[in-house]
Amino acid sequence: MLSEHARAVVRVFFEDREGNQRSMSLSFPFSLSLDSIQTYMAIWVSRVGPLSNASIHRYTVVHTLEDDEPASPSGDSTVAEKLVLFYRNEAFFDRIYIPALRQELLETEGVYAGVRLDVALPEVITILESMNDVVAYIVTPEGEDFPTEFVVGGLVL
Repeated sequence: MLSEHARAVVRVFFEDREGNQRSMSLSFPFSLSLDSIQTYMAIWVSRVGPLSNASIHRYTVVHTLEDDEPASPSGDSTVAEKLVLFYRNEAFFDRIYIPALRQELLETEGVYAGVRLDVALPEVITILESMNDVVAYIVTPEGEDFPTEFVVGGLVL
């Protein structure tokens, strides 16, 4: 169940003459459409812009959801250790990082023991197959289709 704290957070980036940037944030109700937020931001920029001698370089919109009943992390959980999943389409590669890799999902023998995701484990096979449903709908930071062919996964620090 999602909490009542769901919101759309807009981060506004100001840039000075030397290229230094600072940002500030605004929050909008989660229920507002992206078009409505863009309309309000255009108004906001026109009102706030004259108060600053920096340029408003860009703004980003992030819809923030908070789980009001999160699961407790395990005792050995550490977000410093990440799983990286590499995907490709022909010669184009991209990756997904997932914090706090479960160590029992790594290979236990061979050159990559303790480093590479064990794709022979039934649980890993199921997870990777179900990832296809998500990967088919995400895009790269440049807005291009995300690669869909899984290549390899492993531990990174």
